[in-house]
Amino acid sequence: MNAPDLVNEDQAEQTLRTLLRRMESVSDIDVARQVMSSDTAIDLIVSFRRGKAAHTLLVEVKANAEPARVRTAIWQLRSAAQAYGNDAYTVLAAPYVSPASREICQENGVGFIDFSGNAYLSVGGLEINHRTDAKPKAEQRVLRSLFKPKAAAVLHTLLKDPQHSWRIGDLAEQAGVSAGHASQIGKQLRQRELAQQSEEGMWVSDPNGLLDVWSQEYEPPTGKPTQSEARSSAARHADRRP
Repeated sequence: MNAPDLVNEDQAEQTLRTLLRRMESVSDIDVARQVMSSDTAIDLIVSFRRGKAAHTLLVEVKANAEPARVRTAIWQLRSAAQAYGNDAYTVLAAPYVSPASREICQENGVGFIDFSGNAYLSVGGLEINHRTDAKPKAEQRVLRSLFKPKAAAVLHTLLKDPQHSWRIGDLAEQAGVSAGHASQIGKQLRQRELAQQSEEGMWVSDPNGLLDVWSQEYEPPTGKPTQSEARSSAARHADRRP
C-alpha cells in the first residue's frame, strides 16, 4: 500500500467518525482496517451502536470515484457483503464523489462519503444526507482540461454526430490533434460514462450530460467567446433530443 492510499483511508476513517459522532443516538464507534475474509478484502469495517442495535459499515476507499470505477467498487462491496453478512451496509469513500457517481451509488443501495463534504448513509433508521458544491482542485483541473481548445476540438467532432463510432486515428485527424491526445480525451469521457467503446469505435453515449459538464466547467480564454457563447456553439453540434 502506498502513501496516498493510507492518506485516503485516514481521511475516510476520520470523516466517518466525525459524521457518526454528530448523531446523539450513536455510540461505541470502532474501526478495523484492511480486513480479509477468504478472497474478499475490505478497506474499513466500521461498527457502532444506535440505541441497543449494533450496525456494521463495509467501506471501500478509492482514490478516484469516476462513474466507471464506482461500478467496480460496488461489485467489490457486494462481494464483501456476502462474505461479512448481508446485514452490513456498504459505503464508498473517495476524495470526491461526483453527482453522477452519487446517483449510481444510491441506485444500488450503497452509501458514500467524500472529503469535500458530500455524504449519504441510510442504515438502521439513521440517515445522513449532505451535499456541497465544493470540488477538489485536482478534480477541477481534470474536468477543465477536457474543455481546453485542443480537447474542445475533439468534443466538437464527437458532438456533430453523437451516435457515430470513431476510431481514434480518424477522430484525431478530423479534430486536428494527436492520436495520443484524442485517446486521453476518450478515456476521460468513458470513465465518466459520457462515451462508450465497442469494436467499431467510440461514440458519445450521453451528449446532454457532456454539454452540461461543459457549460459548468468551461473557462473561456482571454479574448475568446464567453461561456454562454461557447455553450451555444457546442449545443449546435449536438442532438439534444432524447
